[in-house]
Amino acid sequence: MHWYVEYLVHACACVRELAFDSLSIVSTVRLAVNSYKAADLPADYVDFVSVGIAAGQFVRQIPQMDSINDLRATDSSGNFATYASIGESLPQGTTFYGFSPGWNWMWNINEFGEAQGRYFGGGGGDQTNGFKIVPQRRQIQFSETFQVEDAVMVYISDGQSADNFTQVDSRAFNAIAAYIDWKVSPNKLNHNSPEGRLYSNKKRLMRAAIDSLTIPDIKNIIWESYKATLKN
Repeated sequence: MHWYVEYLVHACACVRELAFDSLSIVSTVRLAVNSYKAADLPADYVDFVSVGIAAGQFVRQIPQMDSINDLRATDSSGNFATYASIGESLPQGTTFYGFSPGWNWMWNINEFGEAQGRYFGGGGGDQTNGFKIVPQRRQIQFSETFQVEDAVMVYISDGQSADNFTQVDSRAFNAIAAYIDWKVSPNKLNHNSPEGRLYSNKKRLMRAAIDSLTIPDIKNIIWESYKATLKN
């Protein structure tokens, strides 16, 4: 017990380091969206894998929107609010670089007011639901047209959460033990020491052990690369 705290610190440091590129402790959380369409990131958040909307058993992923404003809007009382609620949403008559979005309603119509087509360049994709990670606020900001009250985030954890001990893969234990032995040795600053090389080898073996790629997966990747087409 005399060296318990020191060993615990080294173990936590190793888990945090492995989580960046090798261990990939992946967690899933349901984020409650607040009144100004944002949600706090988990305390152990490192990077996101996906963000989506629950649709029964499945999750429909939504795209990033880098154009979302990082700055929050405030109402007359100083409370955080959406831009639309304080009258700063985009007016319908506003133009983009001199281009009015409403012009296409009067484009190429006949005497009965029916559209005759020839409208090219219309954009697609999901323009309603989107998000942006705002690191300085430690929040994820959703678009103001986000349609649900919560979102599902799959993210990479740094392994430092209070309940994350259950998520550390048992195949990483030897690597963590080798890291602790290295850091309590006189060669703790020497990466090329016997202890440092032992940790590197244990880490390499750990990465090989937790790799989930199987032979059926490889075959399926090859099969999916072939596409069928009709030929005359």
